[in-house]
Order: sequence, then structure tokens, then C-alpha cells
Amino acid sequence: MDFQPSTLPLNYNYSGQVDNEKRYLAIGFDDFRMSDFTTIIPLFDKYGARAVFNRVARETELNESEKRKINQVIFGGHELGDHTWMHYNYPYCDPLFNGQNPDSPDGGQVPYPSNDQMRLDRGDGKNAFGKLLSTSVQDYKGTFSTSWGQLTDEQCQILREDYSVMKDTRLCGMLDELSNKYLGTEGRSDGSWDEETQKYTGGIFSGCATSENHEIWERILLLTYIFYKDQYGLNGRMTTWSWPGSKGSGIAFENQGKYYYDHEHTQFKNTLARFTSSLYFDDTGNPKVRSWADVLREFGYVCTHDGLYPGRSDGNSRRAISNQFIINAHLSRKDAIPYPTNRSISYSAIASAYPEEFFTGAKSKEAQMYDSNGPLKTFIESIRRNTSNGIIHGEVIDSVDTYSERVFLEAVLRYCQRTGVEVITKAEAFDICFHHKLESGNLIYNPSFRNTAKEFLTDAATVPTNPDGYTGKCHVETDQHGINYLVVEGKTTYLHYGIPYGKIRYSAEVRGEGVISFYLIKNSDPLKEIGKTELTTMEVNSSDGFSNIGMEAVIPNNSEGNYEQICEGLGDKVTGLKILYSSGLEIKNIRIEKK
Repeated sequence: MDFQPSTLPLNYNYSGQVDNEKRYLAIGFDDFRMSDFTTIIPLFDKYGARAVFNRVARETELNESEKRKINQVIFGGHELGDHTWMHYNYPYCDPLFNGQNPDSPDGGQVPYPSNDQMRLDRGDGKNAFGKLLSTSVQDYKGTFSTSWGQLTDEQCQILREDYSVMKDTRLCGMLDELSNKYLGTEGRSDGSWDEETQKYTGGIFSGCATSENHEIWERILLLTYIFYKDQYGLNGRMTTWSWPGSKGSGIAFENQGKYYYDHEHTQFKNTLARFTSSLYFDDTGNPKVRSWADVLREFGYVCTHDGLYPGRSDGNSRRAISNQFIINAHLSRKDAIPYPTNRSISYSAIASAYPEEFFTGAKSKEAQMYDSNGPLKTFIESIRRNTSNGIIHGEVIDSVDTYSERVFLEAVLRYCQRTGVEVITKAEAFDICFHHKLESGNLIYNPSFRNTAKEFLTDAATVPTNPDGYTGKCHVETDQHGINYLVVEGKTTYLHYGIPYGKIRYSAEVRGEGVISFYLIKNSDPLKEIGKTELTTMEVNSSDGFSNIGMEAVIPNNSEGNYEQICEGLGDKVTGLKILYSSGLEIKNIRIEKK
């Protein structure tokens, strides 16, 4: 198809019918690799699947080849996502880095970080970042290799500049050129400090009082919007932003196992930490205090593929439970921007796990891959669990044109097609979660106790007995009326996300003796401690036959929480309900209803 400028805004609203028994996989591909267009899109088109393709912008003008690739995405019903300029993450995860030289800082800026913070002992053999002074510096420039304690002034400056947008000649040069073309600025940012105005006067940093990375967050996104509108004709903003993986995760100040952007340990290292702008002001005329998440929201982005994990909202490196795509998520939190994709497999595993010589014997390829306990089993089990817990399972992959990746993805798409999992874009997933309300009827997911792995992999030997969404020692049997029921042989857990607030009723038919316990799942629950807050417990004693039982409870609408206005909190917001079944129970006809 020849390039024709698009006159319609990008619209990724989900057009299908949403209900509690539908299942979804939201999948995306980073980097805009050639294999996306030669392999991935044709394969997805074959199965009627959609995906988001996150493009890295590396040029100041789009050539015809790049326009054709964008055509293939947009006019094929897929989503175009933003994977940053130059595939660099440090402008966003190191917002205070300024690259200043202690001997000649512009405008009296304090060099961030200082030489002493990098190489002096804070009292426990480590520097301010928690790095042992005897360990080697991770060397990105390739110009030196030494320990932290032996860094010279020159080497400290190299590290500072390596994390500074202002001092990155390739990135800042491109942004300066775009800013001069589209925003009316002139010249180069570096070296444009004006002593009289105490501001930079050149390039994308024009008007900034500091050269810290966060100063130009808004301009980076504004240039992205204008660039695609001018170069391609897009009359709308992209909605998915994907975190690039280059240059590591940067340097953060460490204090008692927690990580911060500043030496005073007040600004947690995550995408919710807020910084004062010298360039942008709110409606009252005060400088904006905003996080990277705030800026993304302001520019119309609704979700991210990756991010600094929300568990770092308390400074810890562990990830919290907050999942990005919870059906009925508009009931549990305001948006998905700070949350990482709940992916299950590594980027590289699928590229080499299943070469042609891997396949032998009479079993199907899907069964051989699944039974090998490799990435296909991990992927299918993650989809089974999440989609039956009320989560739209999310994955982000780097495409590689290998036999292994092709056969893996086709197996995934065949599984989805056969078992009723719709493969959608990330923006569609957001729309389903936050704009489609599900509060009537039976809200339980997988009410019939389906085991979709068993349905799909009829010749696999290692499919678990547990139905989708249930973890623990359990299996499914069928009564004389053809109704499935769950047999609990050992402690079994079911997670129900997107629970409505207010009064709910749980009911079921149960046989046996045991206990059913209910716990609240909160945003702040870490992964290994999901559902820590007990709601209620039911004693069950029905040995003669199935008996009807019921429980009513109130799901509290807790606040989001804040961190002293400097970091947006995730807090105690309830996202779901954990149901714990003890051994010896048999359950059928489970219902969760809003009263």
C-alpha cells in the first residue's frame, strides 16, 4: 500500500462485547524490528490477532520504508506505540542527572551526582549508591574500567555525562534539531547557558534553568506528537509508551535497602517520583511538580509496557501486586500508567528454545514444547491463571525471525484461537478494563472450571489438573447432570481481581468439611504476600451432599494514598479478593454478585 496521510485520529477503543467469561491477551513487540513486518504481522493477521508495535524514533525525517512499516501496523488493525527516541531509558529513570562538571557548572548547578558521592566511603565500605568501593564500575562508555573507590575526577565526569541528556551529543543533537524545526528554538543546548537570564537559550533546553533530564520531559513527548503528525499525517496521539532497556537502570542513592533519586532520600526511585519544573507552570502560575507518569498522562498515554516497578513506591526493589490490566480496574485505581506489563517470559528465551531439531516423536509440536517445561508452558500457564482471575494477561516481546520464535508464537495463537482467548492491543485492553463496567450477574471468572490447557493439549503429559485460575492441589470432576465441580485435595487458592466496591455476596454448593477464607488484595501487597488482610471465614460441614452456602461482605473503597506529595502512592486500594479453600471440600456453582 502506498503511503497516504491518515486524516482520522488513532482510535483503539475495544469494539467487542465485554463480559466476565471472555478472556484476553494483550501483546506487544518492541523496537520495530524488520521481523515484525516479515514474520509477526503476517502471522498475527493469519489468526485474526492484534498487537501493539512500539517504534523507536531514530531519525528527524521518516523515509518511505518507515512509512510503509507504519502503514502495515495501522491499516492492519494493530496499534502503533512509542518506544522513545534512540531507545534510551536514562532520560526518564535518571531525571536529576545533569552532566555538570564541578569545575564549571552552568548557573551554579550542583553536579549530580558529585565525585565524592561516587567514590567515598559512607561508613560501611560503600558509596552513596550502596556500591562496594572495591567492586568494578559498570562501564558503558568503554573508556575505562576501575573500582568505584579508584575513580578519578575525569572518570566521574564521564559517568555523569553518560546519564545526561544534555551531554549525549547524539540524542541531544537530534532533539535540538527537532526542537529547532518544530518548536521555534535555535542553536544547541550544550554551551548555551546565559548568565544574565540564568537560563539555557539553545535547542530543546531553551528556557530551562537547569540541565536536569526531567526538564524536557514534556518537550520530548510534544516533539513525538508533532513529528508523527508532520512526517506521517497522524492526527492523534499514541497511547502506549514502552520503556527501553538500554543503559541499565541507572544509578540511585541507596539507604537501608531502599532506593532514591536524591541524596536526602526523599524521592523514591520510580516513575511516580515528582520533580519541580523550571519550564512548565500550572494554572495558578506555580512551577509544575510532576512525575514521568504525570507527563505521560498529560500527553494522552494510557498504559506502559514496562516501567520502574510500583513496588519501588516504598523504595524497595521488589514488585508490588498491582497488575496493569484488571477487568473492572476503574473500580480499583485511576489508570495503568505506572504499572509494568505482567509478562511471564524473557525476551530471549523463545528465540532459541525450539529449533527444528528439538521436535521428535509422535506428539504434536505444541505438546512437545509444553512438556519440555520451557517458555510455552510458562506462557500458557500464565494466560490460564491470569485470564481466569480477572486479569488481561500482558506480554512484551522482542521479535526475532527464528524457527523457534515462529513455532512458539503460532502455538500461542493456536491456543488462543481454540480456547477463546482474544488477542488484542494494549490500548484496547485499557479500554476494556476502565471503560466497560461489569457489576451485574455472576461475576466469577471460569464458573465452569475449564482447564484450557487440557482442551488444547490433548496429547501433552504434564498438564496440571487444576482448572484455570486455581492454584494448589485440586482437580475437576463431573456430576450426573454434567456439571463440573472442584475437588480440593490440598489448600487451593483462587484470586478474583476487579471486585466491585460495596456489598457483595459469595455463594456456592459445597460438600465436605472444611473452611473457606476470604482476604482483600490491596495495591500495596507484594507478590509473595498477596491477600494479607482477612475479610471473613466460613465453616463448612456438609458430608451428606451438596448444600447451598453464602456469605455477604463489604469491599471497602480505600483511598489511593500519597507519599507526602512528592510521590504518588498506590496505598491500600482494594484490587481483588483472595479465596482460600481447605482440603476435603467439593464445590460447584460458585457465584459472586454485587448486592
